[in-house]
Parts: sequence; C-alpha cells; structure tokens
Amino acid sequence: SMVMLDILRRIQKEYNFFLRVVHVNHGIRGKEALRDQKTVQKICREWKIPCCVYSYDVPCLSAEWKMGTEETGRKVRQEAFARAKQDFRELQGEAVSRKLENGANPLEYRIALAHNENDAAETLIHNLCRGTGLKGLAGILPVRDGIIRPVLCLNKQEIVNYLMEEHIPYITDSTNLTEEYTRNRIRHRILPLLENEINQG
Repeated sequence: SMVMLDILRRIQKEYNFFLRVVHVNHGIRGKEALRDQKTVQKICREWKIPCCVYSYDVPCLSAEWKMGTEETGRKVRQEAFARAKQDFRELQGEAVSRKLENGANPLEYRIALAHNENDAAETLIHNLCRGTGLKGLAGILPVRDGIIRPVLCLNKQEIVNYLMEEHIPYITDSTNLTEEYTRNRIRHRILPLLENEINQG
C-alpha cells in the first residue's frame, strides 16, 4: 500500500487527480492495529494527503453475520470505501455543483488497491482449489467496477526493493505471517513449492 501511495502521489499533478487515503482498523490486533493506524496517519500528514480512518470490530461482526473473518474483513473494507466516497461527495458538494453549472463533468472516483503479482497468483490457486470456471481463472483484474490496481504488475520482491531504495516506512501485518487463513497457507506453503520445484515464474 505504501509503494502504491508513493507512486500515485508522484504522478498526481501530471494526471490531475486528488488522493485520499482510507485506512480500516479491523479490531483484530489490538495495540498492533493502533500502531499501524498511527503510522499511516503520520505518513499522510507528512505527505499532505487526507486520511480517513474507519474502525470495525471484525471478530464480533464475523460471529453476528455468521461469516469467516476473511470474508467479514472484505465486507467491512467495501463498506469503508463506500462511506469514504459518500463523505468525500458531501465535502465536495458545493465545488461539484459549481463545476456542473460551468459545464464540467462531475467528479469521478476510483478505488486504488495495492494487490500485486503474488496476490494474483494466490487468488488464482485459491480459486482453483475451491473449484472455478473461466472467470476465476482470470484472477485479479487491473481495472474493474471503479477499482484500479496500479501495482498489480509488480511482484513482492520488487515492492520490497522500492521501499528500501526510497526509504519509505512500512509495517508488516502479523496476521500475514500466520497460517490460520487459507490464503496464507497458499502463500507460505504452496507458492514456494511451485516456484522452487515447478516453475519460478
């Protein structure tokens, strides 16, 4: 996410768009999650990018909605993006109205997500294991339904290299290191096996 944000802020003036960060605290990792939130807010202040924080109690909602934690997390993130879009519309209401009166187009919104090549491979394998048709074999698309994925062309190592070269602070979510979730088991066990013994690409 930090690499994507840095790339977007660098090309912001050239492509004439506004940036707004949406950070979701899932209420899963306690103090660690709060540390992540404060880090994002600090960087946004330094880079002069507006930041919206939305907090949810995912474990509680997961039980209430009778969904898995991963699925609940995905649902609250979608809700957070919808709330951020609505909040932004309300903030920009007068400006948008003035632009429309002058014959300009209404503001368009895009949600930028930081999925990368590795995420695409994990998704494809996940879909295969659950049973999928041709749609699932497409994996993660770079553009779809108002969502863009600017760093989908980069792999994890290229992203880490960028962070190091540009001295960008980042934090690793500890839940990504466990094997509690299906996607993590694919990441830690299956992908390395395929890369090392079948095809590194």
